Amino acid sequence: MQIRVNRNIDNYKPDVFHGLDFSQTMHALGTVISGASAFLFANFYLHLPQTICFYIAMPFALPVALAGFLKIDGMPPMEYLRRRKEIRRIPEYFYCPEPLSEFLLEEKQDPDPAADKESTSNEIYLDEGM
Repeated sequence: MQIRVNRNIDNYKPDVFHGLDFSQTMHALGTVISGASAFLFANFYLHLPQTICFYIAMPFALPVALAGFLKIDGMPPMEYLRRRKEIRRIPEYFYCPEPLSEFLLEEKQDPDPAADKESTSNEIYLDEGM
């Protein structure tokens, strides 16, 4: 018995409803339910015009839709924020090239102010001979 497997198995995206995966389908359903419930509440209980009801329903529906469909660097927003928080916990390391660190050490070791008065040039030349 032979089972055919697509060569692009790594690019396979399971679809549940019209090309959306399960998570996107659930977020789309949640968006419709939250937006419709906010719209109906504002329309029937508060007796507001439909245009205003629509604007009231958008802040309820939009976060649910963004949580399901928005991708930042290929990640959902919550995973992106979690990784960003982990990265910020890592201490920062600074790179100081060796010639520069030697120059800074020489400055600190030479406390003679008379030597500074003799030297009028503040230019730094790097040795290029190899």
